[in-house]
Amino acid sequence: EGVQNPTNIVTGTVLLVFLFEASVRIFGYRQSLLWRWLDLVDLLLVFTSIIVWALVLDENTDTDKGVQNVVLWSRVMRFLRILKIARNLRKTILASRTRYNKDGFSLDLGYVTPTCIAMALPAIGAEANVLNRIEEVQRFFSDKHGVHYLIFNCCAERDYDKRLFGGRVESLSIDNHNPPMLDQLISFLEH
Repeated sequence: EGVQNPTNIVTGTVLLVFLFEASVRIFGYRQSLLWRWLDLVDLLLVFTSIIVWALVLDENTDTDKGVQNVVLWSRVMRFLRILKIARNLRKTILASRTRYNKDGFSLDLGYVTPTCIAMALPAIGAEANVLNRIEEVQRFFSDKHGVHYLIFNCCAERDYDKRLFGGRVESLSIDNHNPPMLDQLISFLEH
């Protein structure tokens, strides 16, 4: 079994990535790493996992249930640590944006004028963790503006169901991170 087992190959690959990440962290933090106990636990889990994985690969070693439990729990702890890092990363990303935080809304949008709002593209699925959830955008416009709004989707790469906003969505096919063409700008201003 040993090295030819696909699970062992995948585990080894993941552990190499974790080992590289741990090495970079050790190099980056140096002595201050000693005061970061979560990082120390994380590094201990990575090194323990590598040792246990090497023991599992060694066909002469009799791996018992205890070793398998250590592997399982170290993977669970590592996964929980990754979740915490992802949550902190999301907070960091969202903290740098100006958000509308009123009346139970937390949206990446801002009033340019009392009748003009700029916002990020409404999102569904995994993107909704970082971008505005389309349901929340729909609720915002419904609660705050009734039926007196028109949304301009300026993203050529993405489209969403206009029925969610009562058909009050106009599409301007502007390439992402590019200025609009002059005729697109004129069309926008005419509305």
